[in-house]
Amino acid sequence: MSPERLRKARELFEAAAAESGAAREALVDRGCNGDADLRGVVQRMIEADGAANAVLDRPLHGAASPASEVLPPGSTVGPYRILREIGSGGMGVVYLARRDGAAVGELYALKIVRWPSAELSRRFQQEQAILSRLEHTNVARLLDIGKTAGEKPYFVMEYVEGEPIHRYCERMGLALEERLRLFRQVCAAVRYLHQNLVIHRDLKPANILVTADGTVKLVDFGIAKLLEASGVLGSSLGSAVETSAGLMTPDYASPEQIRGEPASTLTDVYALGILLYESLAGANPFAANGAAVHETLR
Repeated sequence: MSPERLRKARELFEAAAAESGAAREALVDRGCNGDADLRGVVQRMIEADGAANAVLDRPLHGAASPASEVLPPGSTVGPYRILREIGSGGMGVVYLARRDGAAVGELYALKIVRWPSAELSRRFQQEQAILSRLEHTNVARLLDIGKTAGEKPYFVMEYVEGEPIHRYCERMGLALEERLRLFRQVCAAVRYLHQNLVIHRDLKPANILVTADGTVKLVDFGIAKLLEASGVLGSSLGSAVETSAGLMTPDYASPEQIRGEPASTLTDVYALGILLYESLAGANPFAANGAAVHETLR
């Protein structure tokens, strides 16, 4: 089709998109004037527009990963019994769980990976290796790993009874210096990770919880990466240095993450800057409420 006819098809489509039903049909009939080929192109454009899943035009909270089956209370995963769902994210669903035979009140956070693909299995193995060797007051500990009956990998972490750092600051009405003291704990945890050659890569309020006694806990290292291939990971780290655009949080992503470039410790430092800005100013520096993903990335 010539550029002129394509231009006409586009103009007809744009006009038809603003109409519906009989009015749309009549407009397309008049515009095509018996040209079956032109009408076919316009009709396919209209059908494609109606079937589009406009992920980029949805607010960030609506652009999350596909829905995953939620296990009901009482379900068992390995030696653990599900009590309730406590959260979900790009890599999976997190449940409050109790281990069979454990003391009353001994609770765990059990995370089931959403997609049992080869790539996420690799990421899961990476997460195991990273978390199992981390011990810090402000970092949640990995306690167990396994696979569900459906072959989905899961891991178990200490359950942190807390709330996201920004929500905690607002609820407690913390003054400037109190917020800064709390943020110093976040910085201490991130420094510890970096000293152990680990980048979190998904620092955001939901992954920074504050307990009732004011202790910060960093959780969910689902897309963390090692700065060097060592230990149980060996040389299998491979492409883990590459950032997957589908496994980042746009509101807190660094420029190199958005561009798909290798991450570094500066990736976390950048996210810390955004978190501090939000804590002090009460707003994200880039994303307005309800902003579409493509606007945030731009």
